[in-house]
Parts: sequence; C-alpha cells; structure tokens
Amino acid sequence: KVGSDIAYPPVEYKDKSGKVVGIDIDLAEALGKELGVTFEFQNATFDTLLTGLRSKRYDLAMSAMTDT
Repeated sequence: KVGSDIAYPPVEYKDKSGKVVGIDIDLAEALGKELGVTFEFQNATFDTLLTGLRSKRYDLAMSAMTDT
C-alpha cells in the first residue's frame, strides 16, 4: 500500500475518469516491474503520510516529497 495525497498534478492526481495518474504512479509502476510487485495507492492527507508509515498503514509514501 502506498499512501499519497492525490492532489498534486503532475506528480499524482486523478484524471477525468477518476484514475490515479502522474509521475509518482509511473515511478511506482516501473519500480514494481523491477521488483515483481504491484502498488495500491491510497489517498491520504499529506500530513498523515509519515505517521501512516510508522503505524504500518502504508508500506511506502509517495506524494511530491522532498528531503529538506
């Protein structure tokens, strides 16, 4: 499970049909192909992503995150 705030085009967002798309989704698909796994994106608010990782609600957080 991937926690993501799906409201940041072009990084992650829902297209007109409601499908989650964007750069992070493309990266996850490429990574999943290499690892032999699939990722399920779950929408969350940005400020809950790190606590979601700590509590094991998510295995990964992807949401236009940068190291500062």
